[in-house]
Amino acid sequence: MFKVSSYKIFLSIIIVIAVIFSLSIAFIANVHGAGSVSYDIANDWGSGAVINLTVINNDSTPMDNWTVTWTFPGNQKITSMWNGNYTQNGSSVTVKGVTWNSTINPNSSISFGFQLTYSGTNNVPSDIALNGTTSTSQPTTSQPTTSQPTTSQPTTSQPANGQPDGYAGSSGTTGGGNSSSVTVSSASAFKSAVSGSNSKVVIVNGNLNLGGNVTIGSNTTLKGANSNSGLYGGSIIIQGTNYIVQNLNFGPSSGDVMEISGATKVYITKCAFHDSTDELCSIVRASDYVTVSWCKFYFNSPDSHSFAHLIGNSDSATGDRGKLHVTMHHNWYENGVIGRMPRVRFGYVHIYNNYYNSNNTNYCIGVGYECHVRLENSHFDNVDDPWSDYGGSSNGQMGWSNIKFEGSSQPTFISNSFPVFSPPYSFSLDSVDNVESIVKNGAGNR
Repeated sequence: MFKVSSYKIFLSIIIVIAVIFSLSIAFIANVHGAGSVSYDIANDWGSGAVINLTVINNDSTPMDNWTVTWTFPGNQKITSMWNGNYTQNGSSVTVKGVTWNSTINPNSSISFGFQLTYSGTNNVPSDIALNGTTSTSQPTTSQPTTSQPTTSQPTTSQPANGQPDGYAGSSGTTGGGNSSSVTVSSASAFKSAVSGSNSKVVIVNGNLNLGGNVTIGSNTTLKGANSNSGLYGGSIIIQGTNYIVQNLNFGPSSGDVMEISGATKVYITKCAFHDSTDELCSIVRASDYVTVSWCKFYFNSPDSHSFAHLIGNSDSATGDRGKLHVTMHHNWYENGVIGRMPRVRFGYVHIYNNYYNSNNTNYCIGVGYECHVRLENSHFDNVDDPWSDYGGSSNGQMGWSNIKFEGSSQPTFISNSFPVFSPPYSFSLDSVDNVESIVKNGAGNR
């Protein structure tokens, strides 16, 4: 009897373990009926995880300046966050809203997420509090994600939390700052809200058909209300100064989906760009101090001109010399993109932790006239020509370090001049072996 009983106990334990690892776990903390927080382990690969949290305001009045706190039960360490500002002191974590989501309307919700590393176990915190109030909690389960991260431990990512980094961060980009936000749900309201150079925070609610090109005024933060929010049917033109653009879907569009033309201090993050008749996001005409991070680029209907980015649009545009300082990190070039990821003339372009796996490539990075390209810790996954000569072999510079070639090979037409230049900002590199899983789980409007 003892042996049979022990076997049954052992079998039960195995079943419980299997169930735990086949599901993601959500933790819901109810706070006196006024609000709740869900903590969802969306993906866990044994040494790291992606966590999504939703803060719900159940009250009939707005919830201003929300704060969520918890204490990790183990050695979990946050490495990057989106849609929230966090501090971590040991195991204690505090998260506050960013400009566009610090107020939660009645019977509405906001979401933020983060990536963490750990060793041992990754148990859910038991003391999650909203605005200082902790109460009983109820674990629930949800379907797991289908991505398969690598198992080596990530290093620390630069947070994708709305705080500009890279060249945009080094130049003091603030967008609309702390201006009161306005939510728009129509193309006409959007066009009115983004005009002028006054400081403004514009939240797009819905997927809006612009019916033509729209120029965005300076000193603007432009943000999607949720993962379905976007703009299509016209080019977004950015040609002033001081922009933050986050959590939006852009495209399809005739011409460029977005053109950054002669603009300075532009920070674009957590967006998805798709389907244009020209580039998805061009950076041209002496634009300067631009960061494009955690974005996804793809074409549903690719053709021979399915390109991602021009940085510098002509060999004769000598006014671009000394300009076009651009950072591109944690971007995903998915199916349909044929080239220009980016194609660079003149600029000083820092590329790191990007993932390239488009099934339609002629080449990825175009090494162009008088270019200066610093490439590191990026993954080229079964693509043709990770970089190609577009005039840069004679007078440009290209340097690379710690690149992963999978089903691809290192080009030999230009010598490795790494580091090429030293960026005027601090940054942290994720392990190249983890780039695929990190970028697939984090890039785009989510």
